[in-house]
Amino acid sequence: MRTLCHALLFFVLLLSFGSTFATPCEEKWPRFKATYISEDGRVIDYQNAQITHSEGQGFALIAALICDDKEMFDRILTWSENNLGTGLKAWKWGFNGENWTILDKNNATDGDILHAWALLKAGEKWQNSLYTNKGSEIIDALK
Repeated sequence: MRTLCHALLFFVLLLSFGSTFATPCEEKWPRFKATYISEDGRVIDYQNAQITHSEGQGFALIAALICDDKEMFDRILTWSENNLGTGLKAWKWGFNGENWTILDKNNATDGDILHAWALLKAGEKWQNSLYTNKGSEIIDALK
């Protein structure tokens, strides 16, 4: 997870510098998606038994938002809601020996904050109150 989080954090930081680093969205984002994000929107940690964390999903939402990739944003969000829950997210999902499922239903506040921030910003960017409402619900749950 540490390597995946570092890759996501580095990618998001590069994107935050705007036009100085225009190529991350054009070159790095497609490669990142192809390597780490399943077709249905799950961010996969290949170095940690292919588990998924709420933090990874949140970072990926932010990267999709910055790269104006609404289709992938929606896939990541849908996967997160369907598998980690709505509101506060379960922080760890993976294979329990029999099924792919939630491995730890406790939330990780950083993952929740990343989801909420991405949703609020997506609501502004794409003029979608559904995103804004979902982001606000997460913030209210964190309170």
